[in-house]
Amino acid sequence: MRAQPERAGAGQAGGGQPAVAGAPPRRLASVGGFLLPLAGIALLGWGWAVRARPWGWRGGEYASAFAGLVLGGLVVGALLLGVPRHRALRSFGRGLLLGASLGVLLGVGLIALLGYGLSRTEIPF
Repeated sequence: MRAQPERAGAGQAGGGQPAVAGAPPRRLASVGGFLLPLAGIALLGWGWAVRARPWGWRGGEYASAFAGLVLGGLVVGALLLGVPRHRALRSFGRGLLLGASLGVLLGVGLIALLGYGLSRTEIPF
């Protein structure tokens, strides 16, 4: 067998960057985008559960904050998908869309659970 000559930059992608250099930041950006709306939703849930007195919010304000958080995540995620030539921002936007979509599903599920519970109760309205 003939030995292959050593190429300059072997094991590297074009531009002299390591072949795996782009993968972890994009993955981290995607995970970060996914966790950002979910952390916000968890923080809102915690604030509602412990009746966060420093905020002085009532029930409707938590619902408005939830809707703003989820809709903001969907809009910002969709806008970030259109950023040209910046893969990490597009990955962050994709994760943001997925996290906000999961938040929408969580909200719809909680509303459905509340409706089901109210339909099964024996308390006269």
